[in-house]
Amino acid sequence: MKDTATTNPTIRDELLKRFANPSAQEQLGEFDDVTCAMLAVALPEICSELLNRRQLDAARSFLFSSSGTNVHDLTAACETILQHSGDASDRAAAQQVLGALQEAA
Repeated sequence: MKDTATTNPTIRDELLKRFANPSAQEQLGEFDDVTCAMLAVALPEICSELLNRRQLDAARSFLFSSSGTNVHDLTAACETILQHSGDASDRAAAQQVLGALQEAA
């Protein structure tokens, strides 16, 4: 599954791995100036990517497990998938649901 959040990441995996394995000093909240600067730049992007991923996962879960839900919620889930997913099957399913909703209206 390819998502836009993972195809062109702003924050490289090496930096994420470094932040995921802090030194003993960093675990105590003591960072040098360079690390503080990197965190100041990277943290907003990391949080944004995580929030987008959570939103996409929630929309996928809702769309692919829902039945009998209202049109507004289905439309919002489909639009979220179209906006955030690079996966062709996800996008095709969302387009198909949107098309069916428009035909039914």
